[in-house]
Amino acid sequence: MNILKTVVLSLYVFFCVACSDKNSSEKVLLTESVPVTFSGIVYGELRENGFVKPLSPRIPLMDSIPSATERSTLINSRLSRVIKAYVIKSSMTESDSLKIRLSMRKEDKTPYDFKPVNLVLYRNGEEDGFYVFQTMTNSKGKPLLFSKNENDIGNFDDAVVLCIKKFTDRFYYDLLE
Repeated sequence: MNILKTVVLSLYVFFCVACSDKNSSEKVLLTESVPVTFSGIVYGELRENGFVKPLSPRIPLMDSIPSATERSTLINSRLSRVIKAYVIKSSMTESDSLKIRLSMRKEDKTPYDFKPVNLVLYRNGEEDGFYVFQTMTNSKGKPLLFSKNENDIGNFDDAVVLCIKKFTDRFYYDLLE
């Protein structure tokens, strides 16, 4: 299936929303035409009960992750993260997972030459009238790592590595099939 819509989220808002709770009046999304609306985002670690416990710093940014061995060590440390997104219920979000393609652009919307990363968010129940989607649950998914080095980007067998250059950069999410 073709790409349905593109969602834009600045890193500034991404970080700001991550520190606010899901019941705040601040909304993450983005344009009215997008079929998937995020109402809040939490960064943390996955607990045995499947819940995500918020951690600080929300996005621990490493200078680089040069090897699979270092990546393996980091995913078992307090530097890996799981993203928990509160998603407004709609016909598009009734599925068990949401597939997105993540790319990065500069503040002036100029694309970086980074390769995009495809991610899957898995539905993990409901809370306060929202569906909960996470990058990792007790049975599915992978932890996330954040690097300043674009050569580290990728969706690997053990983790997903994303690149962040500046806080003014913008993530672009494309909802896939």
